Amino acid sequence: MIFTCANKNLSQAEQDEKGLEEARAAMVAYWQAMEGTVDQAKVEGGMENAVYGSPAKVKRMPEEKFHPEDRLMTWFDFNTNDAAVVMKRMEDFMLHVKPLF
Repeated sequence: MIFTCANKNLSQAEQDEKGLEEARAAMVAYWQAMEGTVDQAKVEGGMENAVYGSPAKVKRMPEEKFHPEDRLMTWFDFNTNDAAVVMKRMEDFMLHVKPLF
């Protein structure tokens, strides 16, 4: 799961925090839907596979977390049915993260 925040009105640290908040909310919703309750240990464990934050952090995290030959599966619609949000997530990734690779 990738959660990029490229809001130019926020500092890089604030973008990182916003991405973390969105990733954590998605992980909570996922586990709640799967089991009906939230097990904080499962949320934290799932966060190990999430990529989130400013474009620079989103570019850096896969390099730090995963094997170089691993591949990313990107879900921009995770935890939302709002088409505008999904489109913004995809646009932010393509405009602000992809050029960094």
